Amino acid sequence: MTKRTVPAMLLLAFSGATSAAAFQLWEQNASGIATAYAGSAAVADNASTIFFNPAGITLLPGIQVSAGVAGVAPSYKFSNGGSSGLLGAGGDGGNAGGWSAVPNAYISWQLAPDWFVGLGVSAPFGLNTEYDQGNWIGLESNFSTAGGAIHAMADVWLQINKGFDLSLDLTSGDPGRVPLEGLAKIDLSGNGGRGDLLNIDANAVEKLGQRDLVVNDQTGSGYVQLMIQGDANDAVNLADAEHWTRNGTTVVDGETYEVLTAGDAQLLVGVKLQHDPNA
Repeated sequence: MTKRTVPAMLLLAFSGATSAAAFQLWEQNASGIATAYAGSAAVADNASTIFFNPAGITLLPGIQVSAGVAGVAPSYKFSNGGSSGLLGAGGDGGNAGGWSAVPNAYISWQLAPDWFVGLGVSAPFGLNTEYDQGNWIGLESNFSTAGGAIHAMADVWLQINKGFDLSLDLTSGDPGRVPLEGLAKIDLSGNGGRGDLLNIDANAVEKLGQRDLVVNDQTGSGYVQLMIQGDANDAVNLADAEHWTRNGTTVVDGETYEVLTAGDAQLLVGVKLQHDPNA
């Protein structure tokens, strides 16, 4: 195979959110409400793709803006089956639900033919419950809950090339001289599924990855990590396969990744491996 630039998307993403107990909310854009968010991860027709599929901004020309507010009115009613409360409280508390506003705003910008940036702010968790304090059997335990999260995500995508059956070699030269330090993810998908190859080694991961990008029981902590995802026919070749060990699998955002470790470097691979590092 002739080595040329792979038709990949290189993602640098930052996200942050407040943490609180609340209800998960799907109302993250206005356009998705009409389709019950079917296929949201595949559709990239406006800037709200930043929430469901950040890579989708590479399909949006120029500057795109999407904003909206969804009204949500849940209903929570309690029926007492014979319990008696203290302090005279003994009713069902009425409806603990009520109207809440769920805002969202996104902007994407094609800086150059192959450079895209985006910013999104939304509320993926929220709503609260509150029963009538004077007529609620469970008053001594609790009469209200409140919680929510404001989620912000910024991403930068470089669309390197558009072609088929190509390869990207990150082991040649000095990866530290490539202005892509702190990568979160390399995405080999979106190329017709014909199969692309990423050639990588531990040195490239340490130069380009993020420390503690994913921390859980399977990955541990303290590693410089890089996530690789793609289509079924895409593959990763470990140029220094003898230095890598398998550490099981982990699930990130619903996707399963194989965890591979070599010293301070760690790969989370969501495509097939050309060589077994334990062979």
